[in-house]
Amino acid sequence: MSKLLIRIPVKYNESFHSYIGRIAEANYISAKKLYIFLGLTYERTSYITYHLVNKEDVFKLSNLTGLPLAEIIKICNRFGDYTLEDGLNHPLSVIQRNKVKVCPACFRDDPFLRKYWNLAPITVCPVHHCLLVDKCSSCMNNISMNRMEFKQCNCGFEFMNLPELVISEDESLFSNFFYSKLHKNIVKYKRIETPLSNLNIYELIEVILCIINIFDLDRIPCDRKKYLSSKTQNTSIHKLMNNFMNLFKNWPEDFRNYMRSINTEKERKFPKENRINSILKSLNTPTYDFITNEIFDIYRKPLIKRNRSQSNNSENYLLKMRSDPEWISVRETRKMLGGISVRTVYRLISRNKLDCTTEHIGKRKFTLIKRSSIESFIRSDFISMEDTMQLLNLSYSNSVMLFNHGLIEGEHNYNEIYYITKKSVTSFLSELESKAKLPKNNEVLIPLRKSLIFSVNSRNLTNIEFQITFADIVKQVLVNRLTLYYTEGRGMEKFYLDKIELKKEFKLH
Repeated sequence: MSKLLIRIPVKYNESFHSYIGRIAEANYISAKKLYIFLGLTYERTSYITYHLVNKEDVFKLSNLTGLPLAEIIKICNRFGDYTLEDGLNHPLSVIQRNKVKVCPACFRDDPFLRKYWNLAPITVCPVHHCLLVDKCSSCMNNISMNRMEFKQCNCGFEFMNLPELVISEDESLFSNFFYSKLHKNIVKYKRIETPLSNLNIYELIEVILCIINIFDLDRIPCDRKKYLSSKTQNTSIHKLMNNFMNLFKNWPEDFRNYMRSINTEKERKFPKENRINSILKSLNTPTYDFITNEIFDIYRKPLIKRNRSQSNNSENYLLKMRSDPEWISVRETRKMLGGISVRTVYRLISRNKLDCTTEHIGKRKFTLIKRSSIESFIRSDFISMEDTMQLLNLSYSNSVMLFNHGLIEGEHNYNEIYYITKKSVTSFLSELESKAKLPKNNEVLIPLRKSLIFSVNSRNLTNIEFQITFADIVKQVLVNRLTLYYTEGRGMEKFYLDKIELKKEFKLH
């Protein structure tokens, strides 16, 4: 199996698992066979990210399905307006990767699986306000990923016949709130007066994964592993999310009342204390002060007094550093670097790219970063996309395509602001130069920069319809499938391809 005969486009917001299931069904093969051919373990592959998958496997998938690599990256790596920048270690790892959840109404309208259904906090369809279904109403088993037919359970029951369970507005409140956080411009849902509204999506997820530790799930203490398990019923997680939301509705009275009720349960005192300590340890940045301050007031008043008396020096030092404009907070650092994630900031600190100072006051940790080290980082190691375009002498779309395909390296955020490593750009150009040779007199040459436009025009198609990308052409040069020639010029301007050879390689007319 080199290429699938029937190729289908990806639907908007479709999950990776759904696309594999639909294209397998269209070609009359099982999804399991397709997963095995791609080298992906079937039971562990409802979602993948580009960062964690071998690039050769991604190229194989592109060749097999006809999807451009950028489309594969998008389907595996984007939820709403956000990308999983750090793979499965990112806060958006609340993905239930081995679970199938279905909105019966959506599936009847258009039979495919929406990727946001597999985010654990979303238990209700944000369109039809009905509970997502993860259990077959005929055989009462969990809907399996390893199904013989994409549109039905292994028992033969059609998903289009699944019953709808429409729920009240209050019960769908949190799913709608979470969904609106995924999509920055959505305003159709009822605004909730809660301190959670001030958090971004990553901070909200961090709070969820910490707070669920104080709840019980099916009479068993909840933890992250159980919360994300494919065996945990969506109805149970729905109750858990309602309990979570109820803590923050009438803030802070409801939160205080619940915490005090835990504190008075003597028979469960010590296990709960341990779980509350884990919350304080995880939510140890100023962003979450509204939670940790309340917990300290209820549980740790004597301890707080002792810690304050013991940490006066640290507090004074911290106040002094904050008054110095040379030292700025992590949040300000993110703004200076174009809105990169908190985890990316700490990753840069761990790589000694940024200078920082950290002080512990009680159970909380405060990090300040030296402004000059940020400015030095921006100037030296990384260059902007505009500078990258100048070095390569290439258009914005082609430069981004090289980045998306891993031919040049760097960082980018959900606002599509790029920082490219200058070394990767110069190494890329050096590798091309090592492949290039002087032209003879009998070749009909075309600039490498214009090779995609030439290929599209040769087939009389638009860029969107044409499956070959500029990066694909460059890859053929790097693996010696196309001969590269060079003349005078700067960046990519100096490189040329043979027209006849290009037509033959991509079967152009």
